[in-house]
Amino acid sequence: VEVYRVLGAALGQPPGQGRADGLFEAGRQYLAMVRQAPKGGFGAWRRPGAMDRAIIALALTQADSPRREADATVFALLQMAARQSSTFDADAQTVLAQAQSGDQRRMVHTALRLRARRDRLERQELRRVGDRLTAESRGTPLAWDPERHALFVATSDHIAAADRALASERIGSSGANLVSLKQFQAALRPDEAALTLTPVPGGMAYGCIRRDQVQRQVLPRDLRQVSVDVRIVQAGLTAGHAPSDQLDAQFPVAAAVRLHDTLIKPFDGCLRPGDQILWLAGIAFTPLPLTVLLPAAPPKAPGGFDLAAADWLMRRHAVSYPGAASLIVAARAMPRPNTRLDFLGVGDPVFDRPVAGGRDLSGLAALPETKDELEQSARGFRAAKLILRAGATEAAVRREPLADYRFLSFATHGLIRDELKGLDEPALALTPVSAAPEDDGLLTASEIADLNLAARFVALSACNTANFDLNLMSGELSALSSAFAIAGAPSVLGTMWPVDSETGKRVVAATFEALAGDPTTGAAEALLKAQRSFLAAPPSRAHAHPRFWAPFIVLGDGAAAP
Repeated sequence: VEVYRVLGAALGQPPGQGRADGLFEAGRQYLAMVRQAPKGGFGAWRRPGAMDRAIIALALTQADSPRREADATVFALLQMAARQSSTFDADAQTVLAQAQSGDQRRMVHTALRLRARRDRLERQELRRVGDRLTAESRGTPLAWDPERHALFVATSDHIAAADRALASERIGSSGANLVSLKQFQAALRPDEAALTLTPVPGGMAYGCIRRDQVQRQVLPRDLRQVSVDVRIVQAGLTAGHAPSDQLDAQFPVAAAVRLHDTLIKPFDGCLRPGDQILWLAGIAFTPLPLTVLLPAAPPKAPGGFDLAAADWLMRRHAVSYPGAASLIVAARAMPRPNTRLDFLGVGDPVFDRPVAGGRDLSGLAALPETKDELEQSARGFRAAKLILRAGATEAAVRREPLADYRFLSFATHGLIRDELKGLDEPALALTPVSAAPEDDGLLTASEIADLNLAARFVALSACNTANFDLNLMSGELSALSSAFAIAGAPSVLGTMWPVDSETGKRVVAATFEALAGDPTTGAAEALLKAQRSFLAAPPSRAHAHPRFWAPFIVLGDGAAAP
């Protein structure tokens, strides 16, 4: 109520210093309220509601305030503005980072898994109720189901017990999960720049944080044009035709340049050549890889542009998408586990063997090329194992000592929810064995969250082989990333649209080659080297188009060395 009172008083004033001071004060009061909220569960306040977002946006119209204390306040508000994803892996990483022993880590995993299971129960119940409401017998009232109610009560009781166990070990839940500016800057390396932005009335608020510098500003922007340009570039990236020197000389250059001017150019005073970019705004806000943006149009070529000579953002910066400052702080505070094995690759599953009573995966395309990809990816590691073909089952994955592997690679289809009937969460497709959920060929996000991992990097290299909707896939990929974060892996490589087989094999294998060759290399830098290497010698002139080399992105802390 106090926040609303301060905000209302500010909006009631004419434009000027009084209104500016009032809006900024409303933001300060809002942050104080968030920080004092009871920490009664992981991710409390994890998604601002509509009124919260309005308060944040109005307060951030003062992001360029000259006040001495404004750096910390604006940074905290920008963190809250980014907390709009339905899956938020920063919360999991923040709690995992507090574990000081193997026993404590197992306790945290238990609490996180219980929440993942509750989320799954809620999705199933919503689907069940929705199906009944849309059934033909619409006059039938919904019946009270005491067994389902008891299941939810029991799950809540288990979660409460897990929280009490953590509290006894002085491990706190995430609450608002905001980190201070000082904490965040201390976690950054000298060659990193964390960039974030959010819409505000009339424009955009920008923040750039380096180890030794903070830049913040508000600029007028046409948000409708930004939305249109995003869709135009998305359309240029997701063309499905075969490689063509003529067709692939085309690219929506004007839209890519405008997006660069809106999303990247405002950081010119802070972003330095060669910096690694940590994009805190989240992939859902800009559902396309930043690496395809252009500061200027490339040279013209017959029928289009010389895209091999284009000054893609990829040529100047590695990019990762942690989505939250707290994930960076937490991931870098986690003790490095002692892994005795280097690489586990899972791929080339068999889909042409129907399982009685199970889901039919026979419509999925075979992926024989993923065997070559995994073999090449494993080549640089001394202790590597591949699980392929009929052996690439859920049970086989669970039998492995997963906590002993430093790198994991799943070279298979990534499925989005509802892509198969009854699939209510994203999943990785493996060889089906039975109708039982634990071996039905669908390693779902909630089942991934149940795994116990110590890997610093997981590649989902053939992910999203059927979906062309980048807006939808950005959310599904984030859900898979969050599942792996709950399981313990802070960095995930995924693909945002269907991947050309030869390109995928070369880029992913080269990424692992870079990781194996230099233990100080982070995932985002390794991916950058692989993409540059591919673009330097593409299979054809057509393959210089970013629809081939750009679908790969690193979510999580892609800058820290595994």
